[in-house]
Amino acid sequence: MMTTRKWIQVGCALLSSVLAASAWAAPTLTVGNASGQAGTAVNFPISFDPGAASVLSMQFSLTLPPSMSTGSIAPSSLLTAAGKGVSTDRKGQTWTFIVFGLNQNPIGAGPLLTAQVMIAPGAAAGTLKVPVSGVVYANPKGIAIPPGAAKGGALTVLAASPRASPPRPKASPTTKPS
Repeated sequence: MMTTRKWIQVGCALLSSVLAASAWAAPTLTVGNASGQAGTAVNFPISFDPGAASVLSMQFSLTLPPSMSTGSIAPSSLLTAAGKGVSTDRKGQTWTFIVFGLNQNPIGAGPLLTAQVMIAPGAAAGTLKVPVSGVVYANPKGIAIPPGAAKGGALTVLAASPRASPPRPKASPTTKPS
C-alpha cells in the first residue's frame, strides 16, 4: 500500500511530465521578416508547426503599423494539399486570418501562407514590428488546442536609393558674329 507521501511524489512526477509534454507538443506559428522601400509591396512568409497536435483550422491576427496596408494572400502548397482555404478581414490596424476547410485533413508543418503588404509612400526608413496575436487552433472535434509560441515578424523599410542627377551641360564659349 502506498503512503500519502508516495502518492504525492507519483502525482507530482506525472503532472510535471504531462506539463512538459504539452508545452513541448504545442503548435507554433512564426511570421517571417520582410524588407522594401516606401511605396513598394513586400511579402511576409508565415510558417506553422503543429507539434504533436492534429490541427484542422486556426485563426490569428497581425497588427500592422500605420505605414502598412493589406495586399493579397497566397496559401502554400501545404494548405492546398490539405484542402484548406484562407479568409482575411482587416479592422483598423488588425489583419485577421482564418485557415479552414470542410474536411478532416490536418495541417502539416511548413510554410503556411504568404501575406503581401504595401509600404506607404513616404514611410520613414527603419524597422517596424509586426506582432501576431489571438492565435487559436482547433482539433478534428472542433475543440480548441492550447497554442504554443507565436513569433511576430518585422518590416525593414529601406532608405530610398539616391537618384543620380543628370550631368550639367558644359558651357561652351560663344562666338560673336563679326
